[in-house]
Amino acid sequence: MLLKFCKFKFTKKISPGKFCRYEIINNNPYSDKKDFNGNSVRYQILQYKENKKGKRMFIYVLNNQYLLTYGEIPKIPPDLKDIELKFISKDECFTITEETLDLYCQWVKYYVYRKIVSYCIKNRYAYDYRVENEHSILLDTPDNKLNIVIKRVIEVDAEVLLDGTAYLSVAIKSEFDSKYNFYKTIQQKKDIKGMTVKCLWQSHGGRYIVQEVHDTAVKDDINGFNLIQHWNKYVPEEIKNIDKNAPVISLYNKKQKRTEYYIPESLYQTFTREDIAKNDKSFSKKVDRYIKLSMQERIEIIQRFLKVLNFKDELIELLPTPIEELGYQSYDMSQELPTLFIANNQRIEFNEKYKAFKQGFYKVPEKTIVAAFMSYDTKARQSYEVVKAVLDFTKGKVNGVRDNRINEKLLSLKFYQSSFHYEKGDMLSYTETAHKIKEAENINFAIAALPIEIDEEEFYKDSVVSPYDSFKYVFADLEIPSQMISLNMMKDIGTDNVFYRLQNIVLGILCKSGEVPWILEKPLDNVDCFIGLDVGTQEKGIYYPACSVCLDGQGNFIGYYSTNVAQKGEKIDTKLLEVIFNNVRVLSN
Repeated sequence: MLLKFCKFKFTKKISPGKFCRYEIINNNPYSDKKDFNGNSVRYQILQYKENKKGKRMFIYVLNNQYLLTYGEIPKIPPDLKDIELKFISKDECFTITEETLDLYCQWVKYYVYRKIVSYCIKNRYAYDYRVENEHSILLDTPDNKLNIVIKRVIEVDAEVLLDGTAYLSVAIKSEFDSKYNFYKTIQQKKDIKGMTVKCLWQSHGGRYIVQEVHDTAVKDDINGFNLIQHWNKYVPEEIKNIDKNAPVISLYNKKQKRTEYYIPESLYQTFTREDIAKNDKSFSKKVDRYIKLSMQERIEIIQRFLKVLNFKDELIELLPTPIEELGYQSYDMSQELPTLFIANNQRIEFNEKYKAFKQGFYKVPEKTIVAAFMSYDTKARQSYEVVKAVLDFTKGKVNGVRDNRINEKLLSLKFYQSSFHYEKGDMLSYTETAHKIKEAENINFAIAALPIEIDEEEFYKDSVVSPYDSFKYVFADLEIPSQMISLNMMKDIGTDNVFYRLQNIVLGILCKSGEVPWILEKPLDNVDCFIGLDVGTQEKGIYYPACSVCLDGQGNFIGYYSTNVAQKGEKIDTKLLEVIFNNVRVLSN
């Protein structure tokens, strides 16, 4: 996750810059210019302008009406459809204002890009910088059945203040790509429909879904369009080496919601963590050491990257900016841990929260929780055993025996008279099952036992092996709280380890039902409410932010607000945060 307070400060302030201004004139009367803001004009010019050395202009779309460039555009692509660029001014100075802050954020990222290009030209292309603001390094990958290579990707983001102070945020992620271009995959006569690929001849790093291999060769026109002529304008060196008799591939562009045609040798198949877990379990376990990094390891990797940017001058401080400078304050709760209230306003110390399971929770639902029980057909017996363990725990039993660590009336929970079944890997089955539960009488909760076949720590990531994400999304849409349980819990049934698993599961059921296990005896100083934010990873790398819970200053539940607006990565857009906080404020009034 990109922590907004983990920033690195530039040693010098940004000065107002001079840019060329072009007016975007649209000849299509039906357009509302959304394409301009989405940078389609910019990318077309970049693709046309790029050369084999990777040099790239700075081009920025201002107010959906102008292009700002650093230097004049030498030649405008002749095939900009329905668009004309009118030259307005050269070396126009843009002061740093609220309206131009984004311009200067992009300018900083462009500056970083140019520093990386300069370094790589002199250091044997140490980074792959073809995708803007993502600089990847190929890692030494173990042998694997899927012929996958692992890339460590350094993502950069920038923030510029009105006084010109600039910060760089750096995030680390991993990508998994095929060792070979997609032409080889086709030649192996694999079933390619539905595979995810990316085009390395583009500068924006988009992902596409494979639809079809056509009988038409890339040298021939398809629907009046010639791929070789098109790409020869952008990547002539690449075109020289392709097989011109290779078949045309059609891909689905989810962002633009349209089918597009590509040369297979421009494409590489991409894999998710779930694909690896499903197809090569041995390699899946080896992958962990590349992607599961401690905070110290992450900081060290980031600092090595920053040293590359500093290879001539000291441009960026190598230590993260203190949070106080960013307007935050730290609070060490361990210095003065608060007292808590549990059932009947009994006081316990902060580190005695386990006593709530014996003495009772601060607030439990007034009505019985009637839960729908879902199981995967071939794991019905195991599914029953894990949910029965949960039910027993709410009545003071562990492994079928009365346990004095638990209140016999801990939580009023029962299961619906009939169970519900689903088919793994079938989104339609997930949706149909969820709607059956919604239509059933008196059900107010859903519990699903999930057939996890990999290490427990990967449970929440595996949307292929597990329908976790799909169920969460569907039940959130239907406004039914839900709890997912991994069948890996089977290995702990009969041992004391299951006690701690069941504690967490029951706490989840309680809190999702709108109640609380304990509260603070008195609010913390200067705290009006607590807001819990999360960014849940959905299938295939889509992210949906949610304000998962809002509590008052003592910890009493107020309500929650969620949104189904997808985000690009684990960072919530500022405008969307405003929407979330405004809704939370309404809840708290």
